[in-house]
Amino acid sequence: MTFKEYAEKRPSAEWVSLSKAQLNLVNSAYVTSRFNDETKEVYIAVEAVGDRGEKPAFVLLASKDKALIDLMTSNAAQLNALKSPAEMTPELMNSLFPEREVKGLVKFGIDATSKEREKLTNLDLSLADDFIIISDGEQPKLGGSVFSLAMGLLLGLFMIRRASKEAPTPPPAVRPPDLPAIS
Repeated sequence: MTFKEYAEKRPSAEWVSLSKAQLNLVNSAYVTSRFNDETKEVYIAVEAVGDRGEKPAFVLLASKDKALIDLMTSNAAQLNALKSPAEMTPELMNSLFPEREVKGLVKFGIDATSKEREKLTNLDLSLADDFIIISDGEQPKLGGSVFSLAMGLLLGLFMIRRASKEAPTPPPAVRPPDLPAIS
């Protein structure tokens, strides 16, 4: 679906593919490694094409994609090199809002820890109170689901087979012999 449709409906889907979306590299954050200053993950606001940060973002893209990290790093370097806002070129402005299809799993529960949300909320980002985080490019893991389905089918077949077997008939009751009459 398009980003605007997603924004209007806000479905509870776990895996999404949003077209007509753009990244807002101005409204973003990054995580660096503890051992060096290398950026290992970025959080970038996602919005409808043409919005340009007009409202707080309710979708953040969490990505470890090297190309996206490099784009964000190079744009930050170019912005830091500007001496005045008048030096902003249209090319640089457009590169801050790249159009892109956003696909991935919505983080929730254990995946979206309250610590992660708290850190992102405390940054100087323009975020809606009910923002969600999409893990870039992740897909549902079907292995566990297929295994659970197979085990359920086997258990069901076992139960049906067991129920269809007739219970063994008990042997006929044997009457004890009659006792002689007492005279």
